[in-house]
Amino acid sequence: MNIFKSCKKTITYLVILSMVVAGVVPTSFVKAEEENTSENTTEDSLIYKNIKGQCGPQTYFQLEKDGTLRITGTGEIDIEQFDDLQKAEISDKVLKVVMDNEITNIPDGMFKNYKNIKEVELPNGLEIIGKNAFANCKSLKEIVLLRHISKVSDYAFFNCTGLESVYIFLTSNANPNGHYDTIPCGTIEENAFYGCNNIKKITSAYTTNFPKSWPDSVEEIHANFRSGLASYAKEHGITLIKFESSEYQTWPDVGENVVGYTDGFYFVGNKGVIIKKDILPELGCKTVIMGNGVEGIETSGMSYKRELEYVYLPESIKYIENYAFQYDAKLKEITIPSKVPKIENHTFDNCPELTTMTIKNPNI
Repeated sequence: MNIFKSCKKTITYLVILSMVVAGVVPTSFVKAEEENTSENTTEDSLIYKNIKGQCGPQTYFQLEKDGTLRITGTGEIDIEQFDDLQKAEISDKVLKVVMDNEITNIPDGMFKNYKNIKEVELPNGLEIIGKNAFANCKSLKEIVLLRHISKVSDYAFFNCTGLESVYIFLTSNANPNGHYDTIPCGTIEENAFYGCNNIKKITSAYTTNFPKSWPDSVEEIHANFRSGLASYAKEHGITLIKFESSEYQTWPDVGENVVGYTDGFYFVGNKGVIIKKDILPELGCKTVIMGNGVEGIETSGMSYKRELEYVYLPESIKYIENYAFQYDAKLKEITIPSKVPKIENHTFDNCPELTTMTIKNPNI
């Protein structure tokens, strides 16, 4: 995934102060900055005060100063209550969309022409993505479609020309015996990704109803042998990395949340999941995607994953404890979500290849 950037911090106030000492900036300008800094101690310090409102009977939006559009609440977003969102005229300001796990739909055209969106974290309870929901979101690089989605509508991602990776977990709901064959499959309608001519990789679990054709740009498909995508790859000469579900783990504290595949790919999802030690194997665990709803990583929760190369941490994570990633010898880069208040001691001990860390919380 291309979501990692170099860790940067801008210390505006100190720069301005040094300029004042040098006589470059008038003191009145500094006073205004000081007043703004004082305002930043309030509850609304991270929010554009006039860019928030209601977008459903029990759903609300607010735009944070880092470009994150947060949709909160429960239930459906109602297109008839979009007035606040449309009047805010924020389509060029939004860089990331994060939605509460109880949100169940994304209506037709909700984020159409939001050309600067780079990341989207879909809620775990999402059921429907409407037509043109993300049309022309040309900066979006990847999308993870989670387990409860029943339909991704035609043109949902129309003309998302920057989209390179699609991760599909629409049928990660197992019955009590861990079998998938009795569970209705989610559907991705035929033209859901129409015009996405830069998709290079598709990863899918099980027998979702897929479009019959994909862009010619697709170079690699990771798919279960039962998936129609496996046949598609063979028919079109696309590199196929075939995997079967090698273990379906039902842990007392996790439930139906961890699915592992034979090529070292693991998906962890569902609301309220806590990553504990030994929930994932030490060897053979190369890629881990955590779905929106994972809340924390406990002490040594991801430690000794000696082959781990990539891990995706969602915005729902609130804490990462001591030694969480120690001895992950092949981990090269990581992004720390914005809700994590601090990086504990020894969190990344003995990670010799870790060279890039993006920290989204400016207070760390």
